[in-house]
Amino acid sequence: MSTAPPTTRTRVVLGATCYADAAASLQVALVLAKQISADIHGCLVTDDAILASVSYPNARAVAYSGRSFHSVSEQSMRAALRADARMFEDRLTAEARQASIKAAFTEAHGGLSGILQNIAGAGDLIVFGFRRAMRESESIVLLLGTEAPDPDLLALGAALAQRLRKRLTLIAAPDRHADIADRLARLSVTGFELVPFFGTDRMLLQLDRMSPAALLVGTDLPGAAALSRLMDVARCPVVLPMRRLPVTSAAAKPDRKAGKAPTG
Repeated sequence: MSTAPPTTRTRVVLGATCYADAAASLQVALVLAKQISADIHGCLVTDDAILASVSYPNARAVAYSGRSFHSVSEQSMRAALRADARMFEDRLTAEARQASIKAAFTEAHGGLSGILQNIAGAGDLIVFGFRRAMRESESIVLLLGTEAPDPDLLALGAALAQRLRKRLTLIAAPDRHADIADRLARLSVTGFELVPFFGTDRMLLQLDRMSPAALLVGTDLPGAAALSRLMDVARCPVVLPMRRLPVTSAAAKPDRKAGKAPTG
């Protein structure tokens, strides 16, 4: 199994399987990196399942504009992914330099969750890139479940909401609400919303209705399937500390790494 080289600085690791997902999530990743004085690492992942789909009968690609491409081959799909990687790297480098954030870029082959698990180190933040197709959202959602609130994650969620001019919504067990409200008051956070957590199924229904601008996960997930289900319902960039990422057996296959961008 391949792993990322040791690092002494905390990083925000932004992973995506296409440029559209990466570009739509880059602002969230940059705000997080600036807030915690971290470097940023972008990774464009080529997923075998995506390449395999071109062999299906009547396979076609549909652009975000709605335009349909009737002739799709593995060769054209790989060419599109190479173009996505170049655009992702160029935009990451330019915007990180402008924000005085050190950046690096990697292309990899495999499953997105497994790749990011291998790239990230202890203390890193992971961002799963996603291009929201829904209406503009008003909230940043912090999922706490039944756990005691992590002060650092509370501060991070509040800072992200303030920077993106969104309302902070927290999903937490009712017996945690008073403690959370007190902690947020000490951070001078106002205008937040506390939503009661009454189990995973109900929480997923709540998320589906909210369609958040970004989701921060501050509770342990029971496995990779739970993370996948959460991302499918949230339909937005999903942020979680490395220690919250469910372990997967998928091995990373890095293709190449780019050097760090200047800090400006």
